[in-house]
Amino acid sequence: MSDPIPSAAALLHALTFTCPACGATEPGSSAHFRCACGTPFDLAPAALPLEPLDATTLRQQFAQRLGAVAGSARSGVWRYRELVLPLPEDAIVTRAEGNTPLHAVGASAGDAGWRRIGEFAGLERLWLKHEGENPTGSFKDRGMTVGMSVA
Repeated sequence: MSDPIPSAAALLHALTFTCPACGATEPGSSAHFRCACGTPFDLAPAALPLEPLDATTLRQQFAQRLGAVAGSARSGVWRYRELVLPLPEDAIVTRAEGNTPLHAVGASAGDAGWRRIGEFAGLERLWLKHEGENPTGSFKDRGMTVGMSVA
């Protein structure tokens, strides 16, 4: 099933960056992300040419992508592309980042080492996300897949 997503070029040309300090504007296709006055540009959410989706539709799409073995939906970031940045499949640069597991470390955890973390926190049930388990071992993977895809 193919998502009805505009091309990356169409998205960029439809966007306009606005300076919150002085009101200057810059086209979305520009390589400038700061105004001449030095303030970072803002992008209003309404600037994206998207059709609104209801919560039920989004939940269904996210659930369909769960466990994908190919394409950008393998990524724990791009599985939620409608909430991140709706880029077309061929513009997405990903290494399946973000699908790191949760580790039970609460006082009820089986392993004594992990259990001590829960006991220290005073919690019976506690789950931690280990960002070092991303494909490159870096917590920056989630943000950089978006940065590289836009670039």
